[in-house]
Amino acid sequence: MSSLYQLQTRLQETDDPVVIRVFGALLNAMKLGGPFDLSLLDRLSFADFTLAVDSIRVWRTQRYVLDQDRPSAAAPARAT
Repeated sequence: MSSLYQLQTRLQETDDPVVIRVFGALLNAMKLGGPFDLSLLDRLSFADFTLAVDSIRVWRTQRYVLDQDRPSAAAPARAT
């Protein structure tokens, strides 16, 4: 199971206000491309911290792959 999916599932199933705040902020930042305060991760248990870091890694890898697939706006179009 993808760590992003696990993160979302953990957020939906928990009553822990710290997890709700941190995971909610993290997911919003990833979806909207906004800022996220990494110091918030220090408030999580080690298991939740690991899940958050793994999710960031997966999210960044997916963005990197997508960025590689898109033609750059700065690159000149090639004539055919």
